[in-house]
Amino acid sequence: MACALKRHWARARMSDSQPDLDSTAGGGEDGMSAGAATATASRPPGAAPPKRELDRILHLSVPVAVTLAERPMSIESILSLTVGSIIEFDVSFEADLTLSVADRPIGSGLAVKVGENFGLRLSTVGSVHDRIDALGGA
Repeated sequence: MACALKRHWARARMSDSQPDLDSTAGGGEDGMSAGAATATASRPPGAAPPKRELDRILHLSVPVAVTLAERPMSIESILSLTVGSIIEFDVSFEADLTLSVADRPIGSGLAVKVGENFGLRLSTVGSVHDRIDALGGA
């Protein structure tokens, strides 16, 4: 997932560095020459993408996961599981659940009922920088 986001970001940056054909074919409406349009179309490496590219990225859907608990189990125990088996975890029933993106935690909260569905009321959430890092950003 993080690799896909990085590839999309790289493609968006590459497409932005290509000159706009309308503005380079003999000058745009503002009378800029092809060379001037090309110079303004490219950005220094590491510069933020233009707003339209950022909007594209911000509208991407990414899977998020809520983890109740984890524990190691022997292969023998896993193979002996049957319908109705109960697996006990060393976590309180009322403990916070972990919210993750790309297997990286970004927050935690308590389980809540939303209509007939399950929800998560966040009690902690990482900084914007931490959340971007979880998505594979720098």
